[in-house]
Amino acid sequence: MSLAPTAGCAVNQKILSIVTKGDRKAFKVSYKLTRRNADGIFETIFKRETLKKLKKVTDTVCVDLSIHCYRFVITDTEGDGICCEKGKGHWALKIKGNKKSIKYSRFKEGKKEEKKFGRCKEKTNQIFNE
Repeated sequence: MSLAPTAGCAVNQKILSIVTKGDRKAFKVSYKLTRRNADGIFETIFKRETLKKLKKVTDTVCVDLSIHCYRFVITDTEGDGICCEKGKGHWALKIKGNKKSIKYSRFKEGKKEEKKFGRCKEKTNQIFNE
């Protein structure tokens, strides 16, 4: 469920890589990427129902950080994150061509982590990584 094929992103779009590595209970972990619409509601633009057990997977989607606010949410129904008790899992958000990740996390504990990025503060028109 991608907005555009990543090989052919529109002029203002960039390729976002969502890199995940699941722990031994990866089947209990899912994520979704949402984008705020004109009404201020976040709509799902990409999702993965389960991570791969102890395997690294990269999903890609075209994003326009200059005009949209995005939210990445990763959820673990087990409630213990994806690192370190049951394997060394992690997740990262990266823009192609940038050396630094938007976010890297080992998601050590808890049921959920989230990250907003792009143009999320309309009042100041700033692009930020929260």
